Amino acid sequence: MTQPGQLSFSLKGRFGQLELDCSGEAPAAGVTALVGPSGSGKTTLLRCLAGLARADGRVAVGEVVWQDERCFTPSHRRGVGLVFQEPSLLPHLTVRQNLAFAARRAGKGEGPGFQEVVDMLGLGRLLDRGPERLSGGERQRVAIARALLSRPVVLLMDEPLSSLDAASKAEVMPYLEDLHRRLRLPVLYVSHDSAEVTRLADRVLRMRAGRLTAALPRETSAGEGRDPLALMTPDQIRTLARAALAAGIEPSEPEGV
Repeated sequence: MTQPGQLSFSLKGRFGQLELDCSGEAPAAGVTALVGPSGSGKTTLLRCLAGLARADGRVAVGEVVWQDERCFTPSHRRGVGLVFQEPSLLPHLTVRQNLAFAARRAGKGEGPGFQEVVDMLGLGRLLDRGPERLSGGERQRVAIARALLSRPVVLLMDEPLSSLDAASKAEVMPYLEDLHRRLRLPVLYVSHDSAEVTRLADRVLRMRAGRLTAALPRETSAGEGRDPLALMTPDQIRTLARAALAAGIEPSEPEGV
C-alpha cells in the first residue's frame, strides 16, 4: 500500500460530562496506541476522527483536510477503516459476501485486493460460512478484513480484542502483528491491555480527562495494569528479591519446567 500521509488533529468539544481538548498525530505508517483510563475520551476521539461525532478543530491526513473551520467531510468520504469491539457482521451473508460488500463500497485509493486480504488474515477456509458458524476470533478477523477492503487511508481500532477470551486473543494477535509489518498507513489502536500495546505499538499516546497528556515510547507506557516489575530498575528488582527471600518467600518454578 502507498503511504498516504500523517494523521494530525486538534479537536475541542463537549460530550456529556467529557470535555475533549486534544492535539496529536499518528505517523504515516505504524501503530500508535491510545491508552488511558475508562471514560478518558479515547473512543470519543476515534469517533471524531472518523466523522461519526463532531468537535471543533482540524483533522487532516497528509495534505488532505477532512475538517477545519471551512469544511467537514462526512464519515463515508473520509477513507477510514473502523474496527470495533464487536465485529457486527451482516448475519444473512457468508464471510465471502460480507467481504465482497465491503469491497464494493471501497474508495478509489490503493489498497490490498480481495485475495491478498483473505490470505493475510487466514480466511480461505471460512469464506463460505455464515457468521453464526464462526468463533469470536474468526469473526474479528473477518471484521478486520472488511475494514482493509474498504481501502482506508487511516485505520482506527477501538479495543478490537477486548470482547474475546484468552484463546481467541491468542488466535488473532499473530494476524495483527503481521498487519503491523505490512500496512503502510496510520493505525490508531485503543487498548487497555499492556501486552497488546507492547507487542503492536510503535508509539503510545496517553489520554486522561479528554486530553492527551504524553507521547511515550511503548516500553515506558504499558497502559493500565502493567506488571510493576517492568517499571523497576535492575537494582530495585534485586532489592525486592532479597527482601522476599529474607521474609521466607521462595521463588516459584517457571511454568513448564
